[in-house]
Amino acid sequence: MARINDEKLEKAIDYIEELSDAKYEKLLDTFEKEQPELYSFLNEKLEDLDDEDQRNDVITIMMIIYYVISTENPNMFIVSNKIIDKCETRQQEILEEINQIARTSELLDDEDLSLAFIPNKYLHNFVTATLDPGEEDSPFDEASSDKAYHIVKVCVDCLAEVI
Repeated sequence: MARINDEKLEKAIDYIEELSDAKYEKLLDTFEKEQPELYSFLNEKLEDLDDEDQRNDVITIMMIIYYVISTENPNMFIVSNKIIDKCETRQQEILEEINQIARTSELLDDEDLSLAFIPNKYLHNFVTATLDPGEEDSPFDEASSDKAYHIVKVCVDCLAEVI
């Protein structure tokens, strides 16, 4: 995961954007075939988003990330439901801890907050920029952007477990 940088993300974005609809569907099919449990988790969580444009943006983000990771790690293992449960539970615990600290009016330091974010700064910046509700024509509001970010975060954590 540490080897992912802006250059690799830009190449992946260019690659994905240039795909025909048929080739993009093939990439989705490959993701589903190679990571069936993660694919199911992603589709289940996408139902939490109200807008189809939001769901499509999250899928595109995941295809870009998956393309970069699978290109860098062609022999990655399959994400199991056990890994998904572990990553999702860990994310929920982190968010609950942050909310608890916020409720008690204690100051949060960067280290506490960083646990809730994608650990690779390039991926984090890419995902937050893509999900930014302040961008023109963004289908996201604050709540849906947060929801989408955490869906992607759990998926990235799962992939990090198998590379």
